Amino acid sequence: MLAKLQSVLENKDFRVFCVPEAATLMKTGGAMLDVTKYSWDFQVRMQTSLLKTQISLEDIFYNIALNESAELNKPAVVLCDRGIFDGSAYVSSELWT
Repeated sequence: MLAKLQSVLENKDFRVFCVPEAATLMKTGGAMLDVTKYSWDFQVRMQTSLLKTQISLEDIFYNIALNESAELNKPAVVLCDRGIFDGSAYVSSELWT
């Protein structure tokens, strides 16, 4: 769906940026573990690291889009493959809180 939306927007002359999912980046880099077998503190630190990474990626892409849009006077859209709240689907509500 993300690719389809990107194509539709590009055909309407938008500059489209797609923020990658942090969990996928971390997993392919070897950093994603089955945290359920680790301590509560470790699980919180891992989820916090994942969340900070996702926020950083979204901020970076947003700033690039904002600057390019102003520079080229062309509208830009930032799409997120998942996003910061995606992690809440993979951990308990207690851990997420």
